[in-house]
Amino acid sequence: MRVPKHLSRGLGMLVALMVSVLVFVPAGAALEVYDDSAGDAPGGAPDVTAVGVSHTFAGKVIFGVSFANRPILSGEDLIVLGIDSDQNKSTGYTGAGRSDGIDWELFVGGDEPTVGLITRWDHDLPDAVVPIEWSDQTMLVVVDKRLIGNPTSAFDFGLVSHTGGAMKFQNTELVPHLGQPWFTYSLATEIVAIWLPPQTLIAMKAGSVFSVRNAAVKLSTDELFKPDTLTAKATIAGKALKPRVGGLAWKIPKAAKGKRLVVTMRATFQGMQATQTMTLRIR
Repeated sequence: MRVPKHLSRGLGMLVALMVSVLVFVPAGAALEVYDDSAGDAPGGAPDVTAVGVSHTFAGKVIFGVSFANRPILSGEDLIVLGIDSDQNKSTGYTGAGRSDGIDWELFVGGDEPTVGLITRWDHDLPDAVVPIEWSDQTMLVVVDKRLIGNPTSAFDFGLVSHTGGAMKFQNTELVPHLGQPWFTYSLATEIVAIWLPPQTLIAMKAGSVFSVRNAAVKLSTDELFKPDTLTAKATIAGKALKPRVGGLAWKIPKAAKGKRLVVTMRATFQGMQATQTMTLRIR
């Protein structure tokens, strides 16, 4: 058989760890959680309680799976994550008189629970091997998008959890359950904020030069990037301040102590754009 918002503390910890250590971006990247009830896995199969997915603009997809009855897979346990990377049911796996759209599969077995095998649906041998991390009954894997068909806007996915010999309904849990639509994860990314280093705000005071040249764009994936373009203007009491040479910096008058500095920034990055206004009390 080929089948392909409660989140455990372990999944949250692992996402933070793996995203910051392996992907080299801040933790908490665009996490979406898909729940499944505990106690519904037949035949002692690994009982999935939540699947978390996140991604980075840099091209990583992070999958986390939490279990109610396993600290780690063992023995005849098997998890298969099926991915429809092009969201087209007429492509991908077409065996057994069905076309379920699976383009790529990730296999994790109880014999080697710290290794994941990524295989294209029509290949007999694995196309890639990826490490699997475990903590607090949660499995986590970080995958480069290129290894799963390089989806751009979104992908569909589902998984099967199995144990004990031949795969039958009596020893297999399907997530989502049979008859339910597959999960869909969006890869859409946008600028959610224009970020300034804390030291920039701390240094802002009357008589000093205030600069936003070190501003970064913060994406919905929680990553920070240098903007492609950045423009800004500043006012005090409605009066525009003259920017210093090179722009993005202004000399704050000594007499402005206690007044409010209003800075409006506009940034672009990889086709995205955002405008943000900050009001700061001058010290």
